[in-house]
Amino acid sequence: MTKRIAAAMLALVMCAGMVSCGGTDEKENSKSADNSAAASDEKGEGKSDTGNTLPETDMDIANVVIDKNVAQNEADLTEEEAAAFIELTASQYRAVQTKDTDTFIKTMNLPKIASASADCMHSLVLDSEEIPDDQMAKNQVLYASGIMMLSCDWPGIDEYDFTEDSDGSKLREIIQGLADSLTADNFKSCGMIDQCIMSTDNELKPMNKLSADTVTSLELDTITREGDDIYLTCDISILDGDDQFVLSEVSLWRVGGEYGVLISDAFMKDNPYKGMTAEEIRKQEKEETEKNAEAEASGELLVTEDIANDISEDAFRAVQEIMDTMYT
Repeated sequence: MTKRIAAAMLALVMCAGMVSCGGTDEKENSKSADNSAAASDEKGEGKSDTGNTLPETDMDIANVVIDKNVAQNEADLTEEEAAAFIELTASQYRAVQTKDTDTFIKTMNLPKIASASADCMHSLVLDSEEIPDDQMAKNQVLYASGIMMLSCDWPGIDEYDFTEDSDGSKLREIIQGLADSLTADNFKSCGMIDQCIMSTDNELKPMNKLSADTVTSLELDTITREGDDIYLTCDISILDGDDQFVLSEVSLWRVGGEYGVLISDAFMKDNPYKGMTAEEIRKQEKEETEKNAEAEASGELLVTEDIANDISEDAFRAVQEIMDTMYT
C-alpha cells in the first residue's frame, strides 16, 4: 500500500471520527512523570529522567487564562501545566519564525511518541472501535504526528502494506526508526518539512520572551489524562501590546515526563484585549460564555468581538437572516 493510499484512508477514517487508537499504553514503555515536571509559578523548569528539559519561563501563572470549550472539570489542566505547555509552544513558534530546524525537531520530541503514533495509524486502518470522549485528545495528538511521519519519503514507507502487518510491529519499526534518525538535513530531504508548519509562507513576526507581565490564553479543545501523562489539543494566544499571536490547532503532550508540541498554524491579529488584565479577560470570557449559553437556548445568535473581527458585516447579516428564518 503506497503512502498516498494510506494517507487518504487515514484522513477519511479520522475525519469520520469512527475508530480509536487504543492499546498504545501496553506497547509503549514509558515512565510516569512527577508533577513537579510542570512549570512552577517561579521557574517553569521540568526535567525528565532522560534529560529532556523544558524551556525556562518567567511567566506568572496568574496571567495564564485557561478557556475551556469542552465540558471539563477544573482539575483537567492547571495553570502551572498550561504555563509549561505555552512556553514550549512559544519556543517552537520562534523556531518556525527563524527557520531553526534543529530546535523545531527538538520541540516536537517525536521519538517519545513514535511507537504510539504508529499503533494509532495501524488501529485507524484495521480496527473499528469508536473513540471514547476521554481518549479523543490522545487520538488526535498521535494522529497528527503519525500522519506527518507516514507521509514522508522514508525507507519502508512506500512499500508498507497494513494488511501484511497484523500486529503493527513493522510499522512501529519504520516510524520509530524515522523519529530516532531525524536531523535537520533529512527532515528536509524526506519531505517532512512540507507536512508541517515549517513550510509556511506566512511572514511571521518575532515573538518577545514571555515575562511575568505577559498575558497568555490557552483555549482547550480536548484533553486526555493517563496518570501523569497528558495529551491535549488547543489554541494558544500570546498578548503583546498591540498584537495577538495566535498559535492554532496545537497538539501537545507530556509522556513519561517528556514534553512535545506540534503547531498546525500561526498568525497575528490586533490584540482585542489590549490594556486588560488576565482577571478582566477571565471575567469577560465568563460573561460571554453565559450569554452564549442563553442565546443557544433561545435560538439567538450572538457575535463576540473576535467573531466580529473575523467576518464582514455583509457576511454576518447573511448568517443572521438564516438564523432568523430558522427560529421564526
